[in-house]
Amino acid sequence: MENKKLDRLIAYHVMGCRPWQQIRGQYTFIIWQKAGAREPWLEHRDWQEAKKWYGPIDLEDIDDHKHVVIDVPRYSTDIAAAWEIVEKLRRDGWFLSGLTAVENTGGYGCRFIREMPPVSPSDFYALWAEGGTAPLAICLAALAAVGVEIKE
Repeated sequence: MENKKLDRLIAYHVMGCRPWQQIRGQYTFIIWQKAGAREPWLEHRDWQEAKKWYGPIDLEDIDDHKHVVIDVPRYSTDIAAAWEIVEKLRRDGWFLSGLTAVENTGGYGCRFIREMPPVSPSDFYALWAEGGTAPLAICLAALAAVGVEIKE
C-alpha cells in the first residue's frame, strides 16, 4: 500500500480526522477536519454562504488526479508524526509495549497492548505488526489496534 493511502487511513481510523471536499472555483480541494473540531464552514465569517462550498467525502472517493489534496501528516515515514499515533492510542487505552528491530527482516516490529476489565492475565490484548521502518510498524500495529485490516 502506498504511504499516502496508509497515512489517510491512520488519520481517519486512528486519529479521528474527517475528509471534506471544498469547492474553490474550478478546483475541488480535500481538507481534513481534526477530531472534535466543528464543521469547516463555521470558521468563515459568512458561514451560511461558506456552507455551500463544503461537503463530506469518503476515503475511497479521494482521487489525487481529480482533487487538490491538502494531506495529513506523513505518519508512515516520519517518526515524530508516528509518535502522535502512540500518544493518541495511549489516551484510548492502548500502550506501546515494544518497538524493536527485527533481525531476520531488517525491519521493525511494534506491539500495542490493552488491558480490558476485569483484570486477569487472559484479559490482555496484544497486537504485533512489522514494517520496513519504525513509523511504518507503528502505523500497521495502530490500524490493527482499531480493527482495520490491511490487505497486502
